[in-house]
Amino acid sequence: MGTVFWVAFACLLLSHAEEINVNGRGCTINFLGCYRDVGADRAISHHKMLTQSSTEAVRECRDYALDNGWLFFAVQNGGECWTAENAGDTYAKHGTGGTCGGWTGGVYGNDVYEAICASTTYEVTVALDQSYDSYWTSDDVSVAFKGPWGMTKRQTIFNGLSYPFNVASVVLRDIGALNLEVIMQLHDTDGVAMDYIRVTKGGQLEYRTVSLKGEDPWLDDDAVNGHQQKRAFALHPMGCYSKEDDPLGLQYRGMGSITMSGATCQKWSSQTPNQHSYSPSEALASKGIGDHNHCRNPDSGPERYRKKGPWCYSSRGVNPQWEYCGIPDCVPKEICYNADDDPKGLKYRGETSVTMTGLRCQRWDESSPNDRSYAPTLDSRRHQGLGE
Repeated sequence: MGTVFWVAFACLLLSHAEEINVNGRGCTINFLGCYRDVGADRAISHHKMLTQSSTEAVRECRDYALDNGWLFFAVQNGGECWTAENAGDTYAKHGTGGTCGGWTGGVYGNDVYEAICASTTYEVTVALDQSYDSYWTSDDVSVAFKGPWGMTKRQTIFNGLSYPFNVASVVLRDIGALNLEVIMQLHDTDGVAMDYIRVTKGGQLEYRTVSLKGEDPWLDDDAVNGHQQKRAFALHPMGCYSKEDDPLGLQYRGMGSITMSGATCQKWSSQTPNQHSYSPSEALASKGIGDHNHCRNPDSGPERYRKKGPWCYSSRGVNPQWEYCGIPDCVPKEICYNADDDPKGLKYRGETSVTMTGLRCQRWDESSPNDRSYAPTLDSRRHQGLGE
């Protein structure tokens, strides 16, 4: 009889682990087992009462944990969610073997889960406003992405700012980040003013802020958390389009809504501050125009009269009335060169045409807005890769 009982109990645990599927939010959720809890010494410190039951309670607890950026969570007694930043280190402190059932734990029994979320290396550029007269010697910057369900692990990416910008790589959970929280540690400095922040992945522009020029500078003030100041910035996803298959970006349907100068796009459904003839309609819906401010290229007619890529009306006003958005190519033909063999990039012949600040490069055969001394008229210049 005892043998039958233990076989049945083992089967129950096996089905407990295999049948539940609460994957979501870009993460795979693994069931870790049933663990004991003690009322006077909780295995996991943070507690929230749930409103759902059964597997929906697990999903509710999952969402609550991810909203806070925590990857381990437990459901207890059918309706209690236990989670914390350090839950992965503490959930097993009282051992296994608690009373659990239905994937939602039991009395002092935690059904414990772990969220496995992908990681991606992002390159973060913090550009400083060159027009702000200041100096600095040892300022540090740390950042944390804040996505739909909270903050990732904070990481110091710059150890001493350099002028006019810093670029650093940071490995973060790939959570579709929408905000960037920046902490700047100021030492022996008058202050720092920012120009913009942009985020790339594999050399491709993913997010950027609006232009930050004109905002209050970061001033060295030891009365503010010991020189440490924190601000949050909205990051705007840019998306991409294939410039080989769709050279004018007519099919671009991404969420880019920032112009190349850093201005926020005006909604197509608005006539302020710029009046226009692209109000949302049934005819323009197929061209991506709607009640939004995403960059599009709805131009029709002969190709020579069309704009050359996704654009939008600027919310800054009528000068300029519209601007290109600098949406990147989904498959750039070449985004790198071998720094060991060609440290100065003299042999680079790729097609990247956007600067690190997001501005489109001037053609080599044009003299405006910058007068040039590298006109591609001589054979020597053409051998250097310059052309029309």
